[in-house]
Amino acid sequence: MVGDVLAVVVAIQNERVTLTAETRRTRDSVTETLMVNNLFKAQNRILPSQNHMPALDVESGSDYRVSGNITRGETINISLAAAVLQTLPNGNLAIAGRQEVRVNSELRELTVAGVIRPEDVRPGNTISWGKIAGRI
Repeated sequence: MVGDVLAVVVAIQNERVTLTAETRRTRDSVTETLMVNNLFKAQNRILPSQNHMPALDVESGSDYRVSGNITRGETINISLAAAVLQTLPNGNLAIAGRQEVRVNSELRELTVAGVIRPEDVRPGNTISWGKIAGRI
């Protein structure tokens, strides 16, 4: 009946998620010329002659590539409460429920909603998560 509470048994085994990211930054080489006037100064004389001042060429460039991989696996075994919201014309039941769970300092919200058949409800008013049609 509408308003009844069911225990939804959620059992998800070995769920795996892999995230991959890559970043690349490239800067082309830059050339600069620097004229040095007083590099070789001796007793107020410039060596070699002023007509042949030494030059200093500088080049630079960079190329960075960073990549990372995160692989997570988890198993969820929980029972959460869901309420019957509506009895459909064919006798099936629309249910919804939600529960917050803290896992490794992360607060997770588990939500179930969908349609169940009354014959799938087991003793103790429990139903398996896999028996919910249109589950979220």
